[in-house]
Amino acid sequence: MNREQISADTPRRNSKVKLKAIQFRSDKKLKQSVGYIKTKQMKRVKHSAKLSEIEIDMRLKEYFSDHQIMQRSDFQGITGMVRSTAMIHIRRLRQEGKLQNIGIPSQPIYVPTPRFYGKFRDYQPVK
Repeated sequence: MNREQISADTPRRNSKVKLKAIQFRSDKKLKQSVGYIKTKQMKRVKHSAKLSEIEIDMRLKEYFSDHQIMQRSDFQGITGMVRSTAMIHIRRLRQEGKLQNIGIPSQPIYVPTPRFYGKFRDYQPVK
């Protein structure tokens, strides 16, 4: 590859410049004048599944029939929700007394509380 200095008097200088990529971010005024345009990046945005509280409970009952513990990622898998929405529902289920964290706050492990999701015995955290 021949790399030479390019100056104002270099002939055919436009053919000597190589670009890896061009990233362009339009300002608000340009976006408003052109209108809304979807890009590839916008198509990749994932939204959470719309499930009722009853549907979530049914899926959790089915999950806990085969599993003893659940992590947030498991909850996301069975409900199809994104991380933030999954955490909102997990917090709600904990406040309602349906789930209990037997792990530590930074690494939670959730189990159903007695009487919920087909479980009738208490779980004792490992000490």
